[in-house]
Amino acid sequence: PVLLPLFFGTLNRPPRQRSRRSAPGAVPYLNGGLLEPQPVERRLAGAYVPNVLWRDAFDGLFQKFCFCVREADEVGAVAPDMLGHVFERVMDAEERHATGTFYTPEPLVRRLVTAALATALTGRAGLTHEGALALLAGSPPAATDLPAVARAVARLRVLDPAVGSGAFLLGALETLTQAQLALAGPAARHAPSGIRRRIIRANLFGVDLSPSAVHLTELRLWLAVIADDPTAN
Repeated sequence: PVLLPLFFGTLNRPPRQRSRRSAPGAVPYLNGGLLEPQPVERRLAGAYVPNVLWRDAFDGLFQKFCFCVREADEVGAVAPDMLGHVFERVMDAEERHATGTFYTPEPLVRRLVTAALATALTGRAGLTHEGALALLAGSPPAATDLPAVARAVARLRVLDPAVGSGAFLLGALETLTQAQLALAGPAARHAPSGIRRRIIRANLFGVDLSPSAVHLTELRLWLAVIADDPTAN
């Protein structure tokens, strides 16, 4: 009686589209994609999961683990990159092989993304390859036209044509965030959430044959934004 209207009548709808019965106070709108009913939920629309089962799930399972919203930042906590492992493991082995669905470790993602972005930036706005690498690591390049470099970084477009669980787009988000924070100066370091939102909106693109993969990537990108969001809700 609480979770269904919260998920499917409140969080996934802008305030003006909510009914008075389904809106428990000032709950923010997340977006329509993350919390849309899935096909199995539509087929079983009349199914009801009693509260005792939800209580057992939370008390008997989720409360046993420490979860965090940052990607692999907190040692000993279950991070969102765990979803990539789950996405791979629930697939049939033959399907995983046929679709090339394999989990890529975060250190490898970081190296590949940094190399690709540094190559893309080299020669733009007078950046050397070493200067591009330094910028992507969070250090503004010396003796360079910083506004021109900032425009070059803002114009980058990253496309993953087989996005899977979103590992490479998450890596690109983190790397571009470091670069834009370095270019914006110390004042921006306390509010990276706005920069992440702009990068997701303008610089990152992904495609996948699997709708589940697309939703999973959306979820991980959303978690990356709210991890640093200073707003109360």
